[in-house]
This record gives sequence, C-alpha cells and structure tokens, in this order.
Amino acid sequence: MKAFHRYVHRHLFALSAASLLLFISFGIFLLFDHATRNSSDKLRDNLAVINTLIRSIYDFTRLRDPQSLETMHQAAENAGRTLPDGSFDDEALALLQKLAESPSEEEMRAAISRLGSTARQLSSVNYQNREHNRIVFIGFGLAMMLLVGILLTLAIRFHQEHTRYVERGARLIHSLQRILNYESEIIDFSPRWQEEESLLNQVEAITAAHRSNRELAEHQVYGTLEAFIPRMRKILSHSVPCDRLAVAFLDASGQVIAESAASTLPTVHLEPGFIEELDNTTLGSILTARQTRIINDLPRHYEKVHQSESTKRILDEGIKASITVPIEIHGHVLGFLFVSSGQKDIYTLEHARTIEKVLTLQKHNLFYHYIIQEIVAETTRAFVSLMERKDNETSLHITRMSRYSYILARELAKNDSSVTTMMQREILWFAPLHDIGKIGIPDSVLQKKSSLNSGEREVIEEHVNIGLAVIHSMNSGINRIIDLELLNTAENIIASHHERFDGSGYPKGLSGKEIPVSGRIVALADVFDALTSKRPYKEAFSIERSLEIIEEGVGSHFDPDIYAAFLTALPEIRLVYDRYKEI
Repeated sequence: MKAFHRYVHRHLFALSAASLLLFISFGIFLLFDHATRNSSDKLRDNLAVINTLIRSIYDFTRLRDPQSLETMHQAAENAGRTLPDGSFDDEALALLQKLAESPSEEEMRAAISRLGSTARQLSSVNYQNREHNRIVFIGFGLAMMLLVGILLTLAIRFHQEHTRYVERGARLIHSLQRILNYESEIIDFSPRWQEEESLLNQVEAITAAHRSNRELAEHQVYGTLEAFIPRMRKILSHSVPCDRLAVAFLDASGQVIAESAASTLPTVHLEPGFIEELDNTTLGSILTARQTRIINDLPRHYEKVHQSESTKRILDEGIKASITVPIEIHGHVLGFLFVSSGQKDIYTLEHARTIEKVLTLQKHNLFYHYIIQEIVAETTRAFVSLMERKDNETSLHITRMSRYSYILARELAKNDSSVTTMMQREILWFAPLHDIGKIGIPDSVLQKKSSLNSGEREVIEEHVNIGLAVIHSMNSGINRIIDLELLNTAENIIASHHERFDGSGYPKGLSGKEIPVSGRIVALADVFDALTSKRPYKEAFSIERSLEIIEEGVGSHFDPDIYAAFLTALPEIRLVYDRYKEI
C-alpha cells in the first residue's frame, strides 16, 4: 500500500517540472520571436541602406558634381559599416571607385547590379532564417500544447484523487460519529493509502475504547469479584493484550492478598487467597509513587531485580509481561490491578494509559464488588462464630473442612467445567455454613454425649431445614434488593451435604448427580475432618485409617469422582491438616 503524501509529492514534482518546461519553452519561443523580428528589422534597415546607396549612385551619375560625389562616398561608407560582413566587399568598392573616376551609364548599371545582387542575397538569407524559425515556432507550439495537456491531466488527476481522499476520510469520520452516537457498530471503510490505513487503525482503537467504555458503563455494579473480573478482562482485551487480569488488596498489616483473577492460560498457580508481605515484593515502590508500572520482560525482572513468590507463580503460569496499576480511592491505595500477557515486550505507554482510563471508570465498581464480597464473607464468619458457641465444633474444624472443600473443588474443576472459579470461591466461603441450622437445635440434643434415639435423630436432622430456611431468607432478601442470588451455593451446601450418593441420605433422598456438586464435595470434606479429629465420643483416626473408612463408602455415601479427586489432591490436603490440626 502506497503513501498518499508520496503520491502528492510525485504529482507536485511532475506539475512543477511540466510548468518549468512550459515556462522555459515559452521563454525560448519569445527569444526566437524576438530574434525573428530583429532579423526582419535588420533586413529592412540593410535594404534601406542599399537603396540609399543606389539613389546616391544614380544622382552622381546624373549630376557629376562634387556634392553628389561626396553623398555617394558617405552612402558607401555607411553601407560598409551597416551591411553584414562579405555582402559589401572589395568588388563593390572597386565598382564605386571606377564609377567615381569615370562616371557612365555602363559603370552605373554595373554598380547598381552589384548592389541589387547583394540585396537579393540578404533577402534570401533572411527568408531561409524565417522558414527555419517558423519550423521552430511550430515545434515549440506543439511542445507547449503537449505540456499544457500534461499539466491539465496531472492537475485533474490530482484533484480527483485528492477529492476521493477527502471524501473517504469524511466517510470514515462519519462512521466513527455513528459509532460514538450508538447508531452503528460497523466501520464502512476500505483504505487505499497508508495514511488512510493509519487513520483507520486509530479510528478502530477509538472504537474499541468506546466499546469497552460502553460495555463497562453497562456492566452490572453488583456481584462478586469472581463474576466481575472475567467480564472486565474480556472488555479490556478489546484494546489491551490481556491474557490474565487480577486484583489484589492490601490489608491493615501490610499484606498483599490475591483476591480474584481471570486468565486464558491453561494453568493457575497464583490463586485467590494467596498472601504475601508487601515488603517481600516490589509493589512498595508503586504504593509510594502511585504510578503505573510496566514490566515487558518479567523473567529478566525476576532474575535481575527481585524474586518474589507471587512473581514465580505467575511465571509458572506462562506470564512474560505485566502492567501494574495502583487502585486509589479517596487518596488511599487499596490494592493493585494486574494486566498480564504471555508475550514479552508487548506493552506500551498507550496500553498503560488505556488501563488507567478503564480503572478510573471502574475502580469504584471494583471496590463495590470487593465490599459486597467481604460483607458476604464477614457474614459467614459471624454465623460460624455464632454456631461455635452453640456446637462443639471448633474454629480449626471450620477452617480445615472449608479448605479441604476448596482444594477438592479446585481439583475437580480440572475435569468438570461445571465447577467454575466462582463456585470454588463460594465453596470456600460457604462450606463453614453447612451445619448453621444447628443453632436451632436444643442444647439437650445437640450436646448430648451419648447415642441419640430415633426421635432425637429426627430433631437433629431438622438442622438442615432450619439452616436452609435462614440462608434462603437472606438470599431472597438480597435478590429483591439487587436482583442477585449471592447465596445459591450456600443453599446447595446446606441442603445436600447430608445426602448420600446411593439416595439413602436426608432430607430429600437425592442420589448421584441429583445431589449438587458443592454438597457432594462438602460431604466428603466434612466426614474426612470428622474422622481425623478428636471428638468427645472418639479419638482421632489417622489419615490412612480415615481413607480406608471413606473408601468403604465410595459409591454409597460418596461420589467416586470426588473421592478420586480427593486422592489426587491428598498431598495438599495433608499440608492443610498439618498446619491446622488440633494438638
């Protein structure tokens, strides 16, 4: 594709060259015309001189007096000075001298004949010159006509192409205006020149930014970060390379907590909930400067500048470049937005400015999502704390079984697309609520140390319906206010964690895949923790013995797929057990 400015330069050069040639041709034409006119004037002057000499000869021959002789001599001298070299030669002078010495009709005729011959010779030369000049004039005339034609052709073509160029530009601007006015989503334009292609790229960038801003403006302002971040990544990727979008918040103790991430890469190593001290990262410089940072070679940064665990993990995911933007609200940096790519040297200052603009539009929504998420999490913790006062369950039991559930969900998600990132996070939040209904069970039954009779068993099984009623009421209330069901996973966990895979559980006797996957996950995690923990009525079983007992219930009590995922994740589950076990 050619450049229009080069086309303009070529045409202007051609127009200038043709104009110069036309000017030069016209100048030469004028010079020839002037020379021709001078030649004609010179011929008239020469013929007048010859006629004057002939008249003086005739007068001398007739009068033969000294005055006429003097006049003839003066005319002869004037002819010698005026006539071209060779036309008034020694022969003519000799004839005049002879005439002066012996005037006669014969001598007069000889002299006049000689001068007549000179006049004819001068006229012949002048005629030949005029013919030559006429041919030259015709040639120059044709050349000037050709140059004028070329000039007109170049001017018309330039005018037409310039007009089309302006019209195409106007059409492109009109398309942009229609897009900005929400009248169209299509750019009706095919570039012919490099400048038009560059302009089209800029218009497309503006359109992409406008589309992103529009989508962000229309984005719902409620929900959780797990729902918000993937949507934001998709919108942002219209204008910025974005294989991974993540957000982390700062807590009061100077820790950086990874909250949510959306990635197109196959593996995730830096997961929500990962915590790292701010001093162990280079984010402190961003916090101090409150400026966006671009790292276009993350492996080199890790090797030469600073090695942190969080950087190592995203390198393991395949990230090669990153832009980090501080999330500043009301003068305080609350956290960081991370935009990352699997390619090195891909980010520019323009990308950074685009991200800053998007964050400016969405940082309050981002914070709003975070607040909603924290409110839900704090509400869950409050319920759990209330339940701890009622039941014998300890906070460590709640921590262990919720983390077991989260690890199980994450492992299961590798082969089950229904276990979304959002569901994994919700399982982590809401698994502690699985027995929340026990707050409605009488202490005499709940804290009975001996075996329960059938009536007491029915009473304690009612905790499922009590807990479900509480959470369902909360969920419905939230839904009425903001049209969002935040606690669906919590309802599923509470309602189904006592169901059994063979259908022999309670309260509904669901079986197999009828049981929500969150309930099947929490069921296994809860039993595993109960088996490996000390209770008033039993000692803690070893992990190996607990696995044997659980294996006996696979296919009847537990989902075989979830048990397989449990075995795969057992090394990580052991780490949780060792860290939070009760001594």
